Amino acid sequence: VIPAGPTIVDAIANAAFYYGVVQALADARTPPEGRLPFVTAKENFYAAARLGLNGNVRWLDGVETGLRALVLDHLLPEARRGLAQLEVESEHIDHYLGIIEARARTGRTGSQWQRDFVARFGPDMEAMTLAYLERQQKGIPVHEWGLLC
Repeated sequence: VIPAGPTIVDAIANAAFYYGVVQALADARTPPEGRLPFVTAKENFYAAARLGLNGNVRWLDGVETGLRALVLDHLLPEARRGLAQLEVESEHIDHYLGIIEARARTGRTGSQWQRDFVARFGPDMEAMTLAYLERQQKGIPVHEWGLLC
């Protein structure tokens, strides 16, 4: 999915975040599937797809939280712990999870950038694609992208 990792560094950050969280959850005393029913996970998935970081979800043990808070307060620390368990070097953990943290703090994801572009310039998909490509080729993480070149 292109908006999820519009640059190589974003894609690596996404992978680090994912594998770190998965490792931490797999190592948990109580398996997460016992604390989060499938129907709730499905509802969370659609809420995140519709609202991005502005969405609300029901997390483990039924705790309701905003996605941004979930990422910043719960998942990032878990990802750090999981990557450390996988013996990833701390400077790599800091760098890539720092990208995820900045994305969560700014609210600037690939999909949010696309929505902001359309809101400002209209539904010109060719212009958006060209602007997206220009930014992508610069290799800077999406949370640093502006709408104007």
